[in-house]
Amino acid sequence: MKVLNVILSILILLLAAVSAVSSYMLFVKRGQMVKGWEKMATAINQAATEMDRGSGTKVGAELTAASLGHKEYESLDGRLAKLKQQATQLVAERDALAAAVRRAGEIIGMGNLPAEASFREMVSYNTSKDEVLNGLVDFKNRRDRMIRDLCASAAKIGVQLKPEDFQGADAEAALRKFDAKVDAIRVQFSAYQSNVKAIASIAGAPVPNLDESAYAASLNNVAAAVRDLKTKLDNALALVEQVKSQLNNSQNVVKQRDSQIGTLKTTIDGKDGEIAQLRKALGLDPAVEFKPWQPGSMECRRAVRGKVIEVNEKFGFIAIDLGKNTVVQQTVGNKKLDVNPEITTGMEMVVARNMDTKEVEFIGKIKLTTVDGDCSIGETIEQAPDCKVQVGDQVYFQDPTSEKKEAAPAEPAAEKK
Repeated sequence: MKVLNVILSILILLLAAVSAVSSYMLFVKRGQMVKGWEKMATAINQAATEMDRGSGTKVGAELTAASLGHKEYESLDGRLAKLKQQATQLVAERDALAAAVRRAGEIIGMGNLPAEASFREMVSYNTSKDEVLNGLVDFKNRRDRMIRDLCASAAKIGVQLKPEDFQGADAEAALRKFDAKVDAIRVQFSAYQSNVKAIASIAGAPVPNLDESAYAASLNNVAAAVRDLKTKLDNALALVEQVKSQLNNSQNVVKQRDSQIGTLKTTIDGKDGEIAQLRKALGLDPAVEFKPWQPGSMECRRAVRGKVIEVNEKFGFIAIDLGKNTVVQQTVGNKKLDVNPEITTGMEMVVARNMDTKEVEFIGKIKLTTVDGDCSIGETIEQAPDCKVQVGDQVYFQDPTSEKKEAAPAEPAAEKK
């Protein structure tokens, strides 16, 4: 801009000089006028060429000293208009550039920017321009620091980003990657909070306040409640182990008998051929098909009878002498068949007293929660008024076709093995 102003000033001075010289030459001699004209033409060409430099225009090539000579007087108006047009265009571009530089400062948030005229005037252009450039450098440095800090924060949550990822069109993709991870963490944290509150509710702890101010204290309360619950569970498991030990002793006796039964079964298996002959002796009609009970059938379960062998009111469980290995016997003539009723967890059984008398007393119902080989653990799900389950009470499966809870099954009980 300074060069432009200098050129314009020189041009104006030259024009004034040429005018003065021309006037003088009119009175002095034509030769001097011609020389002055040529100097003016050369100066105009030099000015136009200087304005062409780096601007993409070629006015200097058109406004040669020859084309501006005194012999080309008739075409001077059209040619010199191009110089004015070029000067006007340069001034317009200078003003646009000045406005753009100041606008750049406004965009990056610079305060106290010089007036727009300061970006056009020769004396203040460099200072104003340097202020904006320094502001742009500061803005870039702040942006670079922010990007580095963002990459470091992303790395802490498992997102690997580099400052180069925020260059150009890839910046939005990098931010979406970071934002997606933040959303995933929010979802995870929400699920974590919900589960911590659920654990607190189960463990009997106060509803935790998971705000930052009370986060640690609330988690300590939940942990303390869980530890207390774990202690109670350990005590219950220890007691269950004691009961299992007692039941194992009973199982050892049962196993000895099972061994004897196994021996007897081997003997019985060898006598299958005799059974067909004995059917006639037993009075069984050969034409009538014998239908044995199927394991786990209702006919089989009607014959199940068991006893309560322990009642633990402290932990709310009842032990009975029935389990996975329990079998009942189906009478066929003078022979009995062993059938497994297939007792499993979740089954419900009726508890009754005095079943061997006419005054059968309904005590309640239990639900089996643990079924071992020869014993099971259950919990009370129904109880008659003013009645409690006692050791020695009998248990059996209720016939689903019967609606009377108090009555024992209609069929006589088969012997439990």
